[in-house]
Amino acid sequence: MRQQLGCEYLTWLEKTPLEALHQGEREHRSIPLLMEHSLKQVSDPARACLGVTGILALQPFEAEIMDIALEISADDANRSLGELVDFGLLIRPDTRYQITHALAHTYARAWLTSPDSALTRLAEYYEDFIREQMQRGQTRYALLDSQRDHILAVRSACNRAGLWEAARTITWAIEEYLDLQGHGTERVAVVKAGLEASRSDEARYDEASFLNLLGLAYARLGEPRKAIEHYEQALKISREIGYRRGEANTHWNMSLAQDSLGKRSDAVGLAKEALAIYEQIESLYAGRVRQQLAEWQQ
Repeated sequence: MRQQLGCEYLTWLEKTPLEALHQGEREHRSIPLLMEHSLKQVSDPARACLGVTGILALQPFEAEIMDIALEISADDANRSLGELVDFGLLIRPDTRYQITHALAHTYARAWLTSPDSALTRLAEYYEDFIREQMQRGQTRYALLDSQRDHILAVRSACNRAGLWEAARTITWAIEEYLDLQGHGTERVAVVKAGLEASRSDEARYDEASFLNLLGLAYARLGEPRKAIEHYEQALKISREIGYRRGEANTHWNMSLAQDSLGKRSDAVGLAKEALAIYEQIESLYAGRVRQQLAEWQQ
């Protein structure tokens, strides 16, 4: 019965195919009408699955994602996704699924709002996935590469929804991978989003840490002056809240930035300040700083 209805619907859709809507404003006026007609044909579970595709990137995804986000069985997920395929809303290029059109994806994101619980579960899933792959080393980075767009889309969705804790935790998980893989510009954008989340949530320890990370990201991009600007903000907050480790980390990072600008004496002074705190809190970083100071002062 479902396939029969799907065939009837696709016959109707052929009279006004999505490809015919690429005519400026007409496509933006027409796509909601097409989508509304489409969604009247599908079940509520299928509609919920389509809503989840609006959280994800416009890339193929596994059916397992629906199991996780909506807490449904694998059979129910595949049944609902198959329904969306029958009605021309998804395609299945291989074992995965993908939404058929960019404007349909935009509609799903804007109008088919998924519950915060679904978004939180996706963020937690991807956070665990990132950490697991990172622990396994570079041989597993290909899997992370294949999911990067979805991870970044989920992180952005957390910020849009005001799920600040989820936004912060997924940012912590992904930024190191972006750094190691050389995605410097993406890393800056992600850390900025983490900073926004920490400020919105008044999480001052995270705010200081994200400012420090943002400085590191700019330093990696060869912008030491911009890095120092963010280190100075991080240092101010760390002092205000008594975050000694953060203060030491920032002094150390600032020393490296100053040295890259040819200001060796400033670098030495900052490194000594970092060392004093590292020794007080018995941090293993103290040894690294001592070694660098010895090289600088030869």
